Formats: sequence, C-alpha cells, structure tokens
Amino acid sequence: MKIGIMADSHGNYKSIASAIKIFNNKDCYSIYHLGDICDSSIPETVDKCIYILKKQNIYAVKGNNDHIIAINHANRNDTCISQTSLDFLLNLPQSIEHKKEIFTHSLPFEKELGASGMSRGMGENEINHIFIRYSNHIIFRGHSHTPEIICKNSKSFFLKTVVPDTTINLSDIQPCIITCGATINGCCMIFDRDKTEITFLAC
Repeated sequence: MKIGIMADSHGNYKSIASAIKIFNNKDCYSIYHLGDICDSSIPETVDKCIYILKKQNIYAVKGNNDHIIAINHANRNDTCISQTSLDFLLNLPQSIEHKKEIFTHSLPFEKELGASGMSRGMGENEINHIFIRYSNHIIFRGHSHTPEIICKNSKSFFLKTVVPDTTINLSDIQPCIITCGATINGCCMIFDRDKTEITFLAC
C-alpha cells in the first residue's frame, strides 16, 4: 500500500518521468502530484507534462502556476498548449481528501481562500488552523521547495527540515504537515499506508 508523491515539477517533464520511474520500481500502487505541474514561464512544456500524468493515471491537484496558465491561456487559441491540456488544468481540484490524508498544493482551505490558497505560505496562523480543523490528519503539500515535516507538540508545534533517504513513522505524530519538496530539485517521497511512514527520496 505505497503511494508515490511528488510536487513542483515546474514544467520539467523529465523530472516527472524520473520520479515515476522510482515509484514504479518501489511498487507504488498510486501516485499523486501536489501541484505546479507546469510553469507559467515555459508554457511550451505543458502538453508533455500533462501527457505523462494522464498516461500514468496520476492523481493531481492544482498549483498556482497551473492556475495561472489555465486562466491566461484559455480561449487564446495558443499553438503551444492544447485545449485538452488546458481543460485538464482548469478541472484540477485544489485538494484531494482520502480518509485521514489530504493532498494539496499549499493550504487546504479553498472555500475560505479561493485561488489564493494555492500560493499563500504556511505561517504560524495557517499551521494552527490546520491542526485545529484536521486534528488527526496527515496533510501532504507542495509549494515550498524544501522537504520538511511540521508536527504538533503539547504547547505548539515544531518544524524539521528533512534530507533524502530519511524515513519517519507517522503513527504517533498526527496531525502533521508534510512538505514534499520540489521534484525539479530532485525531491519526492513515498507514503506507506500500511506502516504509516513516509520516506523522503532523491529522484
């Protein structure tokens, strides 16, 4: 019951393919991309990125770059982005919830924040809000390109930056917020649902 998780490929389809190869070799039964699949500065790579995700049946959420591309290029008859890819980006959810897991780009508060939830940072107020609303969940997010884990303790919370080849058991530290790190920087991770542990990897 392993799932592969990547985020922030920013139009680099080779980094997506590299992460997928690792996930397949590790027998992941599903894969999630946590947004910023594409990059608004290089729209010419959108079709290749979306093609890979659709071919591999990867679950994805919308990042701020994906949102900008979908809005700015809609109805422009661009030759560099197909309508199929634009429709894919437009229809991506901002968050996916599975039991006690939430997959999002930055903050899982689209009802309150709308599109700004994809680009707003993770400050102390946001962390506290997440821990109150999702008191026994695991939040998987992208946006920040640095792999890290935020856990609650008796008084407040603590943040730990994580390096590749680190495995953390999450059984006793929920709720927690886990930032994947950017696939474009060679970061991805695998969540083992059976063991309730996350492994940060280099890809």
